[in-house]
Amino acid sequence: MAALLSLAGGIQTAGAEVNKTASKVRRKSKDLQDQLADMAGAEKSWEALGNRSRRGSRDYSDDNLEATFAKWDKDGSGSIDLEELGSAVREIEPNISDAGIAKMMEFADEDETGCISLDEFKKVMLKKPE
Repeated sequence: MAALLSLAGGIQTAGAEVNKTASKVRRKSKDLQDQLADMAGAEKSWEALGNRSRRGSRDYSDDNLEATFAKWDKDGSGSIDLEELGSAVREIEPNISDAGIAKMMEFADEDETGCISLDEFKKVMLKKPE
């Protein structure tokens, strides 16, 4: 009987460890799900912005994209920083949050410089919706 009780205690301890590990996995899964939702939201913001900024015209020509980029790049630095992005987006979508602007920057800024280059801008504007 003592041997059975000893085994039962070991099983209970192992079960507690499994529950603890499962809880960690669920938390990580939730974090990943939240990150993916944030990225999807940023992509949708860019998509909606492209439609509104050109009144839904779908004119994605290089000339049009370069002109739009130059208009948003207020200081003429060759890149769009967070402040410039916020200013441009708020002209089209005044109710967007600072967090929404930050997510859009994070989505477009592939090289993580804190700015959006012309190539990054074109890439995000030309991305086909899924």
